[in-house]
Amino acid sequence: MELLSREGIFKQLEEIYTGSPSERDDTIREYWNLSPDRGLKKSMSYMRRAKGGRENAGSDSAYWSYEGDVALASCLIAIFKHLRRGKKEFPPIPVSESGFLMDRQGDLILWAKNLVSDHVHHYEACTHKSMSKGSHLKCKVGKIDYGGLLHDVCSKCGDDQWDNPFESL
Repeated sequence: MELLSREGIFKQLEEIYTGSPSERDDTIREYWNLSPDRGLKKSMSYMRRAKGGRENAGSDSAYWSYEGDVALASCLIAIFKHLRRGKKEFPPIPVSESGFLMDRQGDLILWAKNLVSDHVHHYEACTHKSMSKGSHLKCKVGKIDYGGLLHDVCSKCGDDQWDNPFESL
């Protein structure tokens, strides 16, 4: 796996999101030359706007448009956190072959989570039966009071695969 420079990761992100010029093309280019501190601050502001738009979306198409902004903001936050740590190279973003938009957005968030983590997350199934704790030792959910739950957790840290930690910043 060949690592990418700062310019390379922004170009890849732009290709993933646009393929051709669009509204997000301008959004991504706004961030290319920002300092890590300014970029992180601006990315977090973008996340707040995206979450607000998603929560107030009046239709499925509007919701998924804002969900794309949430995924992009997650990637930008991760990139600037990575840069703040003095890192100058980035693993490439895996390009999802899925035809489903939510899979591609989920893959972007997983890439961002791995970028800011001290390890690569490896997810394993965890099941909960009614009134019991999860089957996986690293599960952080604890005891549930309802019928059951199946989710995937990181075998090293217990991170839930589909939680987006960047949304709570």
